[in-house]
This record gives sequence, structure tokens and C-alpha cells, in this order.
Amino acid sequence: MRVPAKDIPFRILKGWRISLVNNSPYKAQSCVNEVERRATIYGWPKDSSEPSDFMFHEFLHIALSALAKIYADGRAVHRYERYKKVQEELIQDICAVSHPQN
Repeated sequence: MRVPAKDIPFRILKGWRISLVNNSPYKAQSCVNEVERRATIYGWPKDSSEPSDFMFHEFLHIALSALAKIYADGRAVHRYERYKKVQEELIQDICAVSHPQN
């Protein structure tokens, strides 16, 4: 099942295709392809209780992988400026999720 864009908490993942797969031998992890901007989150095992922050945790893994890709591609000055901008947006998004404004 593809995760709707509105449910993806970080702007750095805009345009990414992120899927949630529950019926798989893989459990409680994510697989990321930074080049194709795709990721799969494998669901929590049904025989145990899912932590409340599991999906957020996996989105963080994917977002940090995306940030690392931008950094690796950022050898030119203008690309490094993009990296710094995206890094700031990611930090703002994490703060907004962890400390929402009323």
C-alpha cells in the first residue's frame, strides 16, 4: 500500500514513493533506494505490540537517507546550499512533530 503524501511528515520526502508492506518475511524495518526516491516500510510483527513511534522512526530513517544523498551530491557550492536548506527544513519538521504548536 502506498503511503499518502499527506501522511509523510517530512518535506525532504516530497515526491518520494513510500510503501507500507505488512505481508512480508521482512518485519519492523525499512528499505531505501535514494537514487529512485523510493522506500518500503515493512510492518511490525503481528505477534507483538507495535511501538507508538514505529512509523515515525522509519520515516526518520528514510529522511536521513535522503539527506545523506543530497549531501553526497552536494560537492558544488550551489548544491551544498541546497543541502543546508533541506537540512534546516528537516530539523523544523522534526521539531514540529515532536513539539506541535497549538
